Amino acid sequence: MFLKAILICLLLMTALPASRTVCAMTPQEIEELRTEAARQMTGQGQYAEMLGGIANAIIVPEISSAFYKIEDDGGSDTNASTTKIPYYHSFSHTDFGFTPFLGGVLGYLSSSGSVSSYLPVTKGQLEMEEKWQAYSAMMEFGGKIPLSRGFFLAPSAIMAVVRIEHKADYLNEFSRRIVAPIYEGIIANYKIDAYTAGGALAGGYEGKFGKVDTGFIVKYIHSYTASFDTTNAAQEFNASTDIVNARLTLAGQRNYTSCPYPIIWQVFLGHTHFVGPGDSQVGFSYFHELGASIGLDIASYGILLRSFRLGASYLIGDKVSGWSLILGYDF
Repeated sequence: MFLKAILICLLLMTALPASRTVCAMTPQEIEELRTEAARQMTGQGQYAEMLGGIANAIIVPEISSAFYKIEDDGGSDTNASTTKIPYYHSFSHTDFGFTPFLGGVLGYLSSSGSVSSYLPVTKGQLEMEEKWQAYSAMMEFGGKIPLSRGFFLAPSAIMAVVRIEHKADYLNEFSRRIVAPIYEGIIANYKIDAYTAGGALAGGYEGKFGKVDTGFIVKYIHSYTASFDTTNAAQEFNASTDIVNARLTLAGQRNYTSCPYPIIWQVFLGHTHFVGPGDSQVGFSYFHELGASIGLDIASYGILLRSFRLGASYLIGDKVSGWSLILGYDF
């Protein structure tokens, strides 16, 4: 669950002396607790890994536009979705011995879940609905290097900017009156602007088996994400994230007399894995994806768009499940 790292800060409430009745906290006492909350959040490794994971889940195009249900051990699940608009272009007419490419992805992430926790010393029940939203713009440039017999390598560099927003609604009187004055702008309801820089190395195979186009690619992505503007200094962070993605694709086309354009089809099997010490940054460490799409090859129509496809995929993995609607296009 995305909030899991921030729940560390709930322990601040249990650290209140029993003699201090939170029902009658003075402004000075509230400010002391806010200062302590900011101090404990600053430099939290798990918190930084979570934010780095959120940033990369929305940036990298290998993680599909999809709807996810993330299971939490505490019984409170998180619903999340990612939406991405990618565009890539290959410069095939060159004398470099490889094919340069340039692409970009606009991304949006949304997640929502609930927090319910009894705070023993304060003898109060925290009830809160939380929502994450993130917006990103990413650029990737690199080159596809042919090897032999259809095999290739494709190194690339990645740059991106991300805005991450956390919003909280306090659901009971205790949360609104006691917790909110301490959490606001530090643990809840804040904004972070960050940048990401990194690199990727992909390798794979493209060829034909009969009339079926076959492709297999494995891509390793390493990125460094750091904040440059935050609501409070407590949210400043930096983190490294590593992702491995693999995909097997089978595709082809058929001609039918009843259709003026060739019908193109595609099926694929994919795997995405967050690796390294922070392999559960977004509440899960990996998922598998199985999907298919069908579309039309309209290159002969003489417009900018060469083909488009519609399809769907199913996702299942470590504490996560979901589905994706596929909209594919080629220029």
